Amino acid sequence: MKLSDEFKVGVFATFAIAVLIVGFNYLKGRDLFANNITLTAKYENLSGLAPGNAVLYYGDQIGKVIGKTRQYDEKSKPYFIVSMSVTPEAKIPKGSVAKIISPIMASKAIEIVPSNSPEFVVDDDQLKSTIDYGLMPKLEKTAGELEEITNSLKTTIANLGKTLDNETQDDIKISIKNIKNTSESLGGLIQRTSDNLGGIMSDFKSASSSVKETSGKLSSTVENVNAISDSLRNTPIKSTVEDVKAAVASLQGILLALDNGEGTLGQLLNDPTVYNNLDATIRELEKLAKDIQAHPKHYLAPLGKKERKDWAKPEPNE
Repeated sequence: MKLSDEFKVGVFATFAIAVLIVGFNYLKGRDLFANNITLTAKYENLSGLAPGNAVLYYGDQIGKVIGKTRQYDEKSKPYFIVSMSVTPEAKIPKGSVAKIISPIMASKAIEIVPSNSPEFVVDDDQLKSTIDYGLMPKLEKTAGELEEITNSLKTTIANLGKTLDNETQDDIKISIKNIKNTSESLGGLIQRTSDNLGGIMSDFKSASSSVKETSGKLSSTVENVNAISDSLRNTPIKSTVEDVKAAVASLQGILLALDNGEGTLGQLLNDPTVYNNLDATIRELEKLAKDIQAHPKHYLAPLGKKERKDWAKPEPNE
């Protein structure tokens, strides 16, 4: 069967159109042969996001941006609905956030930030949205703040130049010189203090050695005290104390007997008659002794002579 030229041209045109459709959708991020699901997210600003940008989940690309639609709210303010084609194998939890990110060395992308929901999204679900403007806006903001600070410094320096006249500059120089002199004095003081501390530490070491020697002497003294204690412990103190108690009891008995007038010494201490008689006897003996000294011949007379009766007469001066 011979095919006509018209049929061949029609088949070729159909194939070309199919390839064109597949290629166009591929460039837009659509895979006509994949069983993906479509998710959407609402943004007030796309921040340069375009169809074909990657959709990332835990750093892995799970789909692409397939389209965007501009719409308006009741105040005629525009917002955008972005469509994403993602593989259902990613198992994205419901309530996850679709965040537009701006990598430094790559194009814009959408990063899925998962939620804690146990349920997973299905086809045509809408995710929450947010935008991470990346590092450039922060750098621009920081650069603006640095520029403001620089301008403020310039103004401050200019004002200082106007304020600091020659007299003020001289005062500042004098103050700096005084600070320098004070620093030098403080350095010398620190050096002297360091030397004194060295001497103190040396004295402390000597004192420590003396304390060690004294500690050794104290140890020997304690040993001697312990030896004395052992000797005292072995001494028959109990029997000695009992002997002392017995002697004290005997002495108390003697004193009690004396106090009661028992015995000669007790009668002498307590009976005045005995004392008086003894005193009279002693006086008579004294008179006899004096008479013997005065008239010894009277007592040496031969036996048989008349006894003298006047020897006991008292002397005229008595």
